[in-house]
Amino acid sequence: MDSDKLKRISEEYRQYLNLEGFPAAVKMVEKREMLEDIKYKGRPVKVLDKNLLVCQLVSQARFYGRVVAGVSESLCLCRLGGDAMGFEVDDYTHVYAGTYFSSETAAKKMISEMPKLKRGKYEAMVVGPLDRIPVEPDVVVIYGNVAQML
Repeated sequence: MDSDKLKRISEEYRQYLNLEGFPAAVKMVEKREMLEDIKYKGRPVKVLDKNLLVCQLVSQARFYGRVVAGVSESLCLCRLGGDAMGFEVDDYTHVYAGTYFSSETAAKKMISEMPKLKRGKYEAMVVGPLDRIPVEPDVVVIYGNVAQML
């Protein structure tokens, strides 16, 4: 998909949905070395060197308009999010038992049935506003209220 088409789609999302922030494009990357080949403004995409939640990385694109990347081991502060993206995470059932879920049994059930990308397939992800991401995205994330999503 060419960049002009992505820009047009982004403009339409923002116009029709009155979004707060940008539509965030996400590209999953199989090998971290591949990040060096993804250029933004003539240089390899910036890899954030701090530990983040997957949703915080996406928020960098959504709120601040940044095109950035994160690698699997630094995106697992939220084990649930890291697991959903297919990154290697330690068993985390106990973390959510009694907090998000009423018991360890309920947590195990939800975690086992949660949709996930194939474990170990991806080592990194690139995010950016849809109209600026330098690669064809795998998915676009749009945040909105109930009326906007309807």
